[in-house]
Amino acid sequence: MNSPSLSQCLLANSPLITKHAVVTPFLPLRVFEQYVKFEKSVVEAGYCAGFARDLTVICSGVGAHNVFGVLEALKGTRCAGVMFIGSCGGLGRTRIGDILIAEVCDPSGLRGFREKFEAFLKKGGVVFETSKIYSVESVKDETQALIDNLEKGGFGGVDLETGVFTRVAASNGLNACAALYATDRPLKRPFTEKFTKEEREKIVLARDTVVRNTVAFLEGLP
Repeated sequence: MNSPSLSQCLLANSPLITKHAVVTPFLPLRVFEQYVKFEKSVVEAGYCAGFARDLTVICSGVGAHNVFGVLEALKGTRCAGVMFIGSCGGLGRTRIGDILIAEVCDPSGLRGFREKFEAFLKKGGVVFETSKIYSVESVKDETQALIDNLEKGGFGGVDLETGVFTRVAASNGLNACAALYATDRPLKRPFTEKFTKEEREKIVLARDTVVRNTVAFLEGLP
């Protein structure tokens, strides 16, 4: 992804950036369009951004450096709260299609924002778990020794971006929450391996559940 291009896009459209935003590494705008009407959208190679009246959605591209770039670009705008929607490899009891809310112990507004979203999910009857998420810089870092240690340490999933997202959001003074859904089992299921029909249906259901509830939650905030 060409990060400067995304930064330039957000800068050029800064008046359209709303109080609350969604950052996702890979979900296209069409996944959100059944729940939110974008007044303007920008689609380039590697990223996309959609601007609605009450919500901004930014697809950063995969990788911590891309998420970092988005959060830095949001500084100086009126954005005050941001939700991250991503996927993770399931650890321990986590299975494909499970929804996880990243556990963050931070003195900033992160925990309060997370608790509000969890309360929203519970009210809607959505099944999820709050769990520690471990972020690696590359899937090549997912060694058997690491996975064993993480499972013993009570981690629910491993991804590429959540760690940077929560740290940078906190340092930039943004209320933030990270919601993920499990799409694989590290080491046991490479990205190239085909899913069964049942597994794919679980992943799509989890994705749509997270997207739908995230949009409704953010649009309902003052």
